[in-house]
Amino acid sequence: MGGAGPKGQTRNPMMVLLISMFCFLYGMYQYYLMIGELKAFLNSDEINPIHIFIPVLNILMIFKLPGWVLEAKRRAGVPNPEVTNVLFYWLLGLYFLPKDLNEVWNPTGQLQA
Repeated sequence: MGGAGPKGQTRNPMMVLLISMFCFLYGMYQYYLMIGELKAFLNSDEINPIHIFIPVLNILMIFKLPGWVLEAKRRAGVPNPEVTNVLFYWLLGLYFLPKDLNEVWNPTGQLQA
């Protein structure tokens, strides 16, 4: 299984979604960063952030994303880890991915000083 890697940046999921609605490039950039952070945390060669720019590989990655996030939650020690359905990742991924990753970066849910 392996240990957990470096933690990523905590993001406000609603702000990521809203800004992405007005600026497509911002959304792609945030998605790229989040996938890269997930890759580093899981230390997985299977995850490649550049795949978001290749349509067929992006679709395949979206279907694998809930499994990767669930694995990250388990490694982070999130109590009762659950992930969003793949359909929600498909439709509103720029909301649900940061929401789920925030649980990985801060599994206790407490604010950090």
